[in-house]
Amino acid sequence: MQTIKTLEPWRDGGFALPRLSRDGRWIAYSTVERRGSSERGLHVVDSQSGAERPIQHVPGSSASPVWTPDGSHLVFVNQQSASAAMDLMAVNVNAPTAPPVRLQTALGGFPFTITNTGTLDWMEFDWGWKGCVLQPSHSGGQVVEQFSGHGVAWLSQDRLTFGRDGGAIIVRELGLGTERAYPHDALSGPAPRVLRDGSAALLHIPAYGDGGHPGGGFYRLEFATGAFKRLFSKDNGGRTRSSLSALSPDNQTLYLGVVTGSPARWSAITAVAVDSGLDDRSISLPESVPPVQGIAVSPDGRTLALHSTDGRIFTCAVGDADARQVAEPSAGGGWSDVVQWSRDGQYIVYGTRPDPTSTSWRLMRVKVSGGVAEPYGVDSSQLPRSGGLINFAFSPDGERVALTIRAQRRFDVGAIRSVVSRF
Repeated sequence: MQTIKTLEPWRDGGFALPRLSRDGRWIAYSTVERRGSSERGLHVVDSQSGAERPIQHVPGSSASPVWTPDGSHLVFVNQQSASAAMDLMAVNVNAPTAPPVRLQTALGGFPFTITNTGTLDWMEFDWGWKGCVLQPSHSGGQVVEQFSGHGVAWLSQDRLTFGRDGGAIIVRELGLGTERAYPHDALSGPAPRVLRDGSAALLHIPAYGDGGHPGGGFYRLEFATGAFKRLFSKDNGGRTRSSLSALSPDNQTLYLGVVTGSPARWSAITAVAVDSGLDDRSISLPESVPPVQGIAVSPDGRTLALHSTDGRIFTCAVGDADARQVAEPSAGGGWSDVVQWSRDGQYIVYGTRPDPTSTSWRLMRVKVSGGVAEPYGVDSSQLPRSGGLINFAFSPDGERVALTIRAQRRFDVGAIRSVVSRF
């Protein structure tokens, strides 16, 4: 065995993904270009002498190179910035000054081989976070768009925001499918709570992304600038507050649960002033209310809907501790972030399931005044892939539902034919 090239630790050689040309002469690999940078570049080294062979520099970060069968080109993925999608590109290794060729925008995975017939095979690890937009119907909802992500909210009639792989908040233009990413290395909480004008969102950042502060903090993400601004600590003065929240329609108040006891449960709901992080007022929950898993604010800002662990729905006025049951328990109980008000404020819509481990679920709705719940027109059977419901949200006009699920993890493999003929 012979050592051909040794990379310094900062060059992140574990992700170099070296690929040998068909004739066995050349090795292509990806490596960090500059100490302290996250951008990667492509290098080609002679397997016999260890000498580097120069190739055209491509701006941004390039990775996962594969050789064409004749060894004349490298095909790879390139990301121009941390917020950009990965594009599939090709570069001529025999012409160091030749410009790279963009073969496809927004490739979903990483290339791993090019066949003798010029077909490029690629693969992607699918974490199982899936989302879609549906047109509800009692005869079967229609899926109108799909995306990868978790914890979805509407910014406007044609724009969504959601998390992706715990590393970015995404804004997606519906219909066009274009996306902008807002990177952050610690995004694992509930869906963003979007301000009424869609200009910003509030979200919880856990302790490991918040300088180690116990419980983490709430941040405001400005979509125009991409800036994450810390607002206040999740916990306050020895008081443990929930990361699950509901934002008032006037954007002034964030409702959080006050967590006490063992096992932990919400003993009260506190109204936190968004601009200061201070508790404005508290609503004590009677012991007759089971542990709360979900919370939503009515469109007029006067009433809270609570989803309990046994699946019941309760309402209470924002200034009153008198909780009123409006829906009966459900077999699978309630779970986090699956309760919403209809846009007209007449119904409360919530998730139900046969049992807590099931990936089958259905949205039900009940009148605010109470009564028998009825199917809303959206359930897991309408989706192209099964998975447990993470959250859902209504479009501004109330005509569509965006939702995210957690499906089974898997590897996806794809192919792009006649790649070599494009350069």
